[in-house]
Formats: sequence, C-alpha cells, structure tokens
Amino acid sequence: RVAAEANLRRKMDNWRRAHEVLGHRDSAVADLHRRGILRDVARPLNSYCHHCAAADESSVHFSHVGNTSRGGSDLPWAISEFDLWGPVNGEYVFGIIDRGTGESWVQPIPTKDHAVRAMEAFILWFNATKRETEMEFDLAPGTLRLSIMHFDRGGENLASNTTTKETKMITLLRSNGILPLPNSTSTPQSGTAKIERLWHDLERSAKAQIYAARLQLRKYL
Repeated sequence: RVAAEANLRRKMDNWRRAHEVLGHRDSAVADLHRRGILRDVARPLNSYCHHCAAADESSVHFSHVGNTSRGGSDLPWAISEFDLWGPVNGEYVFGIIDRGTGESWVQPIPTKDHAVRAMEAFILWFNATKRETEMEFDLAPGTLRLSIMHFDRGGENLASNTTTKETKMITLLRSNGILPLPNSTSTPQSGTAKIERLWHDLERSAKAQIYAARLQLRKYL
C-alpha cells in the first residue's frame, strides 16, 4: 500500500509538471494522456495552481450570448470560427477553432493584411492532415471538409460593417468550397464565442507562465 501511494504521488507530480510545461492547461495534459503520449501521469485530487489563479484574477472576463452549437454537424472542422487578436507590440495573432472538438490553429502575423495568407496556410495544413484525423475518428477517406466558417465583421474580412462586398478573405473561402458567415452587426461576438474564449485562455496561460517564471508582467503585455 505504501508503494502504491508513493507511485500515485509520483504520477500526480508528473501531471503538475506537464501542466506547467503545456502552458498551464490541464485539458492539454488530459488530451495527451488520452492519446497515450503521456502515460505515467494521474490527475491530482487537488489540481489548484496559484499561478493560474493569479492569471485569472488579472484577466478581463467577457460574457458571451448567442447560439454556439455546431449547427447540426459532428465532423471535425466542419464548422469553425476564426479571428484576429491584437495588436500586441504592433503585431497580431490569427486563430481558428473547430466548434466540435475545440482543436485550434494559431499563427502570429505581422499585420492584418497577412490574415489571408494565414488562412491559406491553415487550409494547406488541413488538407495535409485530414486523412490522419479521419483515421483517428474512424472515418472514410474524403469525409472531412471545411464547410462553414464564422467570423466577425472586421475590415480584414469585410469592406465595412454595412456591406457584403467580397474581400480577398471571402474570395479565398468561397474558392475552397467554404461558406463564409459573418456575425450579426448587432451582436458582433455572438457567433464567435469559442475563438474569443481561446484568446482568453491563451492570455491566461501566458500570464501564468510569466508568473511562474517570476517575470514582470508589464514588460510582456
């Protein structure tokens, strides 16, 4: 019994170390454990992390309303949301998230104008990896496709908040068989709550790592 308890404590310590290494995200640790990549870990009975708590207290929380369901599709990446975060030190981050699985793809970019190039890179990545995803979910070849993308009505996506004139982004999506769905002008975040939540999680994770390293937050944000 003593040996078993010691072994469990060791596995829980491994979980805590993985939590710190993977950006203070228990969900990432759990996912790698589920995939069999992390084997010698166990979720602690008390997984409280004071660095995460400090990051949460210093972050701004948003309340989102609206329908964020998958819209009837259970296939990975069939329905997704994309957005830009920034500017941070004059640069931006392009991100896209799958509504069903919560998997995300993030790419730093120097200016808003690079959002289209980031989307092109994402589409290339999806096409290169979709067969692997189909095999993971036991799907027939050719099952997965990018169908619908939700986004806000920023200038990089639409010419203005009052027009549906196509931009390079819209043209790119349509040319790849993707239906572009901009948010409503009255509730700009209601259709992209998941990507907004991703930005919050990334900010909290970055702050937690800075606190853990005992660095000065003001120098990095």
